[in-house]
Amino acid sequence: AQMWPTSPSDLVFEKRLGRGYFGEVWQCHRSALSKEASGKPWAVKKVPLSLIQQHSLTEQMEREIDIQRKLRHPFIVELHFDFRDDSHVYLGMEFAEGGGMFDLLSKSGRFSNELAAKYFFE
Repeated sequence: AQMWPTSPSDLVFEKRLGRGYFGEVWQCHRSALSKEASGKPWAVKKVPLSLIQQHSLTEQMEREIDIQRKLRHPFIVELHFDFRDDSHVYLGMEFAEGGGMFDLLSKSGRFSNELAAKYFFE
């Protein structure tokens, strides 16, 4: 059975992939200190607890985690694990090579009608 990380020390934060209003997303691997080595990277979102509390988003965060845990779809990034420490909530997601839809749209400025239709269909 897969043993998911339960603390930041279980992970190696290798490269920051992005930064948004509600935190940062990092490419991570399992730490060599943990019992189970894994070659596949994860995308781990670090959300500061202070920001969640400051904007009274604790319930919303819990709901979003609950929804993401239940989602299983080939075109939606899967949430594998979540945990928190004294300062952050960590969301460990499937690593999507090439980034997300927002990144693609930001780089291209706009999608052709054909590409937009393809993404919409998916």
